Amino acid sequence: VTIAITNEKRALERIAKRVWRGLQKKHKHASELHASNESPSLRKRMLRFVARVDDLEIMYARIDKRRIPPEWHSQKHKIYNHVVGFLLRSYFENTTTSRGVVGIVVDRRDIKKSLQEEFLTYLRGVGVPATFPREFSITLQSSHENKSLQVVDFIAWALFRKHEMGESEYSDIFQEKVSFEQVCTIQTTKKEK
Repeated sequence: VTIAITNEKRALERIAKRVWRGLQKKHKHASELHASNESPSLRKRMLRFVARVDDLEIMYARIDKRRIPPEWHSQKHKIYNHVVGFLLRSYFENTTTSRGVVGIVVDRRDIKKSLQEEFLTYLRGVGVPATFPREFSITLQSSHENKSLQVVDFIAWALFRKHEMGESEYSDIFQEKVSFEQVCTIQTTKKEK
């Protein structure tokens, strides 16, 4: 799971639009960009734009699949909730900058409609420190609605390739923007089983 943090709400959206403008007409039939479907040159172009965003901060967490409790193997939504919650807690606990209202946008595609409310309820209760002085909002949008999610898809894809395939040529492009990376473990309580 990857999060991209910036003070400029539209910075990532402008990257997606800029990359779209550079595409040939034959490629524009699709409604959105997905890293796994694009050419190496387009991926690198997108990620070079990412690396140029001045105040961009990238945080990500991955999970050691071998250490997932057996009772969670069939509950991927709980694993996803846990990892996103872990990242948000890490952000709230480690941020020292004043960013005003924190707007959190999550790709709706990753969450089944029937589990969306459970996901939002879980995130609102992840343990935001009482000393955290800012408001935050969580919204679910599709990557078609919010182009910045398409850019984060490219970042997440590059990090996946780095860790799953040992291929870091893409993630090396923006590595200096990564402020937090962690392997997340799942420890269940009796209530969660």
